[in-house]
Amino acid sequence: MTSTERQLTIIKMLCRRGYVTMRALADELGVSQRTIQRDIDAISIEIPVFTKRGKHGGGVYIEESYRAGRPHLSAEESALLYKVADVLKTVRCGAWTVEDQNALLALLEKISKK
Repeated sequence: MTSTERQLTIIKMLCRRGYVTMRALADELGVSQRTIQRDIDAISIEIPVFTKRGKHGGGVYIEESYRAGRPHLSAEESALLYKVADVLKTVRCGAWTVEDQNALLALLEKISKK
């Protein structure tokens, strides 16, 4: 398994489980924990993953709102866009239509988790 394949596997595991310990990842993928740490460092450049230390609850986590293969918005970004959509509901002008509003809300549903 290449490092890219291993990193994709880690992302898929995190998306399914929410978090995994370093030891479990190393055991399941047949590599050292140091290799897993390097993979997490590489993944975290593009994907919202983070680690927590500790015996209970320690491990590798993925941000709850992340959805693989979709653009990611933080909770704050998502909340801001929903506020914008709410404000635009009250705007009555030719440039902003009900169809525009529905399209924005549909887009928000695709890329965020409210």
